[in-house]
Amino acid sequence: MAIVLIVIAVLIIWFIWGLNNKNKTADKIVSMGGMRVVYATLINEYLAMGGRIIAEKKDSISLIVHGQNSSLLSVGIAQNFDEVSVAIIVGQPALGKVSRMFSFPMEMDQHLMINQIRETMERLIAEKMG
Repeated sequence: MAIVLIVIAVLIIWFIWGLNNKNKTADKIVSMGGMRVVYATLINEYLAMGGRIIAEKKDSISLIVHGQNSSLLSVGIAQNFDEVSVAIIVGQPALGKVSRMFSFPMEMDQHLMINQIRETMERLIAEKMG
């Protein structure tokens, strides 16, 4: 019985610690100007494609881009401690969905992130079509 209580206590402490660190990360992003400032290059890449922001929180932002031939690009950018995660979903009627989750160090050049995302998604789409 004592072991069960210890395990439960450890899980509760771990959960509270995780929430506290997530809040610290979100507050850090806010103090730097927010997601739109910290990840401006990355966000503006998709806005320039005709995208629009559909959801925004302290530590995440979601965009959607409607393309030609009823294609749809969904982008989710989230800050996770010292990394940024970028979830990409490409949907095309003839192709179906192609998705990928990317993780990059927070301080990585955002132009390099964009290039890596573009090259990987183009390769995945080509593989699915081929």
